[in-house]
Amino acid sequence: MRNHFGNGLKAGLKSTDTCMAFMTGRFCSEYNKGYVLGYCYQIVKKTGDRKSAAWEAGRLTKRYQLDSASMVEFFSEYKADETIRCFFMGYEVG
Repeated sequence: MRNHFGNGLKAGLKSTDTCMAFMTGRFCSEYNKGYVLGYCYQIVKKTGDRKSAAWEAGRLTKRYQLDSASMVEFFSEYKADETIRCFFMGYEVG
């Protein structure tokens, strides 16, 4: 059995830029979820700015047509209201 989420996460951690939306059509939604989270984790590690990473995750969630409810769960940690707000702001911009 293949771990699509894990493969996407690894690809996102290594990526220097977001994948084009037409490229993600080749991959399943679990891969795309992993990719978005890996890419945004990379942003946090480089900048230390969780709000920017959440905004980018929201934007990519909409671009890749992922379920926003399942993606925002990754940002729903203790006292993360501002981070969740940034996620949905990015989602609206898409």
